[in-house]
Amino acid sequence: MDKLKRILALLAAVLLAGMYILTFIFSLMKSEQAAAMFRGALACTVLLPVILYAFLLIARILKPRKTPVTDTVILDVGNVLIRFGWRDFAASLGMSEDDIRELGQKVVGTPLWAELDTDLRPAEEIAEELSDRMPKKKELVKKLIFDLDQCLIPYDYSEQWIQDLKNAGYRVLFLSNWSAMTYRKMKEQGGLTFEELTDGGIWSFNAHVAKPDPEIYRMLLKNYHLDPGRCVFIDDNQENIDAARLVGIPSVRFKGYDDVRAQLAKIDIRW
Repeated sequence: MDKLKRILALLAAVLLAGMYILTFIFSLMKSEQAAAMFRGALACTVLLPVILYAFLLIARILKPRKTPVTDTVILDVGNVLIRFGWRDFAASLGMSEDDIRELGQKVVGTPLWAELDTDLRPAEEIAEELSDRMPKKKELVKKLIFDLDQCLIPYDYSEQWIQDLKNAGYRVLFLSNWSAMTYRKMKEQGGLTFEELTDGGIWSFNAHVAKPDPEIYRMLLKNYHLDPGRCVFIDDNQENIDAARLVGIPSVRFKGYDDVRAQLAKIDIRW
């Protein structure tokens, strides 16, 4: 598409230059055609950009801009589309830096914490066990778990990113570890509007299995009839990236929107 743009722009420039040169020559020759040629050149100066824009727009619609290899982009949600700011929330509850460090080591991100996302046991039961790990901060730990929606803030770019990928011809799916309790709260608050823009995906609480378990990746591939080699998976967690690659899905670690855009451009995925 970029090459076509350059060619058409060059042809238009040559045409306009030729018309103005002929106008100048006819005027020197005092030809009656000089005035008509000048009017034609002015008209082309206005109309050619409009015609070229319409042509390129039609070409983009008929042939979406995408690589012939990758046709599906799979996005993680937490820290990719929505910021998971649990540290800031913990600080707002009055936890010290030492408390937050301990919270990260004993609670958030632990295998027991991950059980919240599979919905195989009641959240209240898991919360009790997690809060027991910090007896002096037991109630604060529970508040963090049950008010997790207050830690989640959609990034400004999220919805536009999904729309841009779809406009470029890609199928966009999500694959995310998420608890049923938090999902319900976020849905009620209108914090998951990006979901409606995607072509589908899997939440771990529905699958009852979470990343990096290979089963959740295979489930996504099967449910949406995907060729793993024609997908690219984007996640902020290296363990999840490694698991996706094991089932044959090319993957890119998310370190920020601008960074991932540059990384994907290297494998000819642009939007």
